[in-house]
Amino acid sequence: MKNYSLILRFNLLWLYFLIATVGLFSQTIEGNILDKNGDPLASASVIALSAADSVMAGFALTDVHGRYRIKNLKKDKYTIQVSFLGYLDAFENVDLNSEENRIIVPTIILEEGQMKLDEVVITADHVPLKMKNDTLEYNADAFNVKAHEAVEDLLKRLPGVEVAKDGSIKAQGEEVNKVLVEGKEFFGNDPTIATRNLPADAVDKVEVFDKKSEMAEFSGIDDGMEQKTINLALKEDKKKGFFGNGKAGYGTEDRFDAKFNVNSFKGDATWTAIGTANNINAQGFSIMDYIDFMGGFGALGGSGGRVEINSDDVGIPLGQDLNQGFMNTVSGGINYNYDLSDNTELSASYFYTRLENDLDKTTFRQNILNDDSFDTDEKSIQDLFNTGHTLNFKYKHKKDTSYRFTLGGRIIKGDGNTSIDLNRILTSATVQNETMSISEADRQRFNFNLNGTYSARLKKKGRIFSLNGNLTSRNQDGLGLIQSYNAFYAGASSTFDTIRQRQLTINEGMDFSLRASLTEPLGRGRYLEFNVNHQNVNNDYSKEFFDLIRMGNEDGVLNQFLSDRFDRQF
Repeated sequence: MKNYSLILRFNLLWLYFLIATVGLFSQTIEGNILDKNGDPLASASVIALSAADSVMAGFALTDVHGRYRIKNLKKDKYTIQVSFLGYLDAFENVDLNSEENRIIVPTIILEEGQMKLDEVVITADHVPLKMKNDTLEYNADAFNVKAHEAVEDLLKRLPGVEVAKDGSIKAQGEEVNKVLVEGKEFFGNDPTIATRNLPADAVDKVEVFDKKSEMAEFSGIDDGMEQKTINLALKEDKKKGFFGNGKAGYGTEDRFDAKFNVNSFKGDATWTAIGTANNINAQGFSIMDYIDFMGGFGALGGSGGRVEINSDDVGIPLGQDLNQGFMNTVSGGINYNYDLSDNTELSASYFYTRLENDLDKTTFRQNILNDDSFDTDEKSIQDLFNTGHTLNFKYKHKKDTSYRFTLGGRIIKGDGNTSIDLNRILTSATVQNETMSISEADRQRFNFNLNGTYSARLKKKGRIFSLNGNLTSRNQDGLGLIQSYNAFYAGASSTFDTIRQRQLTINEGMDFSLRASLTEPLGRGRYLEFNVNHQNVNNDYSKEFFDLIRMGNEDGVLNQFLSDRFDRQF
């Protein structure tokens, strides 16, 4: 007991020492950024560069009062670099080797650049980030990118950008819904395909901004429909030929991992081919594929429309957690963009995913109570197989008239077998109950989305006419077979039951909508919009349970109490 007390005291003293040490060596730089008239400059980038090697040690953006604060700096000599669009960069040397934990830097006055804004060329190599109008621009070379890393690894290093385990991205506290490459679509609306497959060393700048809707970009009228977007600007040498990388590995017990990407961003036609295959439980598919495989919602279709699938249980669920067991994944696809003219472009992509999941699990659990204990013994086997196909096509023209046509389709097919050989609960070495079950499932879903938009600027400036149509079709069906044996032991009153069922689920729907609008300018930045909208929703759903005499018998007796059906018209 005395030894335990001494160890506890030692650990507390060590923790106190660490906290004190961090507080002793962590220092803060503060200051103000103004223009020559003494007015504060908001959102100017302030970067602390190590005086020895110009590596970024910290950064901050000025607030509306022009103030900034850079925290958690070590004792060292730094160069403070201040950048703001339209102004010359300013530098200030700071020595943090003093005993002060808080250093106030003299106010820095920025001078306006002598060149026009469209002639400003940024040549500094060590500026990690800049604010250009409403775009936050990161310099990829300032974040120590390695040759084998993907864009996702680069994003994790960027201040203000968060990347979750599933690949979803947040920038400036908002969800990133779209990742563009050189300003163009890349495999539809799934950001993870770009971030997990493109090489980080091909990226020159990472631009974060709020992208306006296509209607707002055409009309010049801000409709408030914005989404946080990341654009990956490539290095010039990557736009002159082919680039890409690949890796392959093989290990014991036939484990393998392979991945490649080939890219061409030269001229009017750009394309990317990607592929991955592994059996080491590394995700070779996107988060949307994962959700679809798990039987949840699915989404498709670029900016022209979005299709949601209800999370209805289609037959027997295909497994539980895909992170368990052994996973064999294959995925790949091709993305193509072509500029037909300065105002007309088309993009197309196809993506394929395949997942095999094998699980053989034995679980023994003991629960200790005050007077007794009970044990749970379980063995389960799971075998799943899922495939998915996603196709996107988009044609866009924009000048005095604008028209856009998008087509999206997604097919998911899966089948699986789950067997729980034995699941029993024992109390005092006596079996209280046990369950044995076998289930099979076969499920497929097909989604189709067609969207078209026509917009035109009329003779009066600011007068815009727009027409939009959207058609969505969804079809999903599933077949499930289940056989279950349950026993509850209680002496003479023991009960036993057996379930043999065939479950058939069909969910079909066809929706369409039409919308016409006329925007009339009222002057002084005010507009009046007249619009008419029609929407039609059709949904047929049925779920039938058949009680079987024996497994393998396709016939059965319809169970009216468990079956249901409805037709919805709106």
